[in-house]
Amino acid sequence: MTASAGATAPPRSAGSGPLAGARRAAATVFAAQGAAVAAVSTTVPAVESHLGLSSPAVTALTIALTLAAGAGSCAGLAAVRRSGPVTVMRAAVPTTAAALLSVAWAPGRVAASAAYVLLGLALGAIDVSVNTRAATVVRTAEPIRRLSRPTGDRQGTEGT
Repeated sequence: MTASAGATAPPRSAGSGPLAGARRAAATVFAAQGAAVAAVSTTVPAVESHLGLSSPAVTALTIALTLAAGAGSCAGLAAVRRSGPVTVMRAAVPTTAAALLSVAWAPGRVAASAAYVLLGLALGAIDVSVNTRAATVVRTAEPIRRLSRPTGDRQGTEGT
């Protein structure tokens, strides 16, 4: 049996092909970043009571975390340009985990503040590196998709 002249090949799933590993890695790092942000957001009351922080102090820590994430994005971009997004992701993900543990085990306010700043820097670096990597994957995938399509009409209706 032969396929009809107008038939196209079935689309490949996102889990196969030359960029599948890069897609999975980017998705995993995006998920890790989301989990880290969720962990920070949901543990604020516990950190507040553990360290005896006032509401203004918690607000100040949140602002410091946010500003550090912005600085981490800038520093991360410089590192991405120098070393590549994969190298930055490989450094930033374990740094994020270490910073989260440091927040949890901080013996006092100064240590917790330093851990929050480190966490912000690492989250900013993750953000810029994984977005750069994802953009590279998309940019690389488009020429591959064009090559895998049949010649002629892009909707697969040639010969009808």
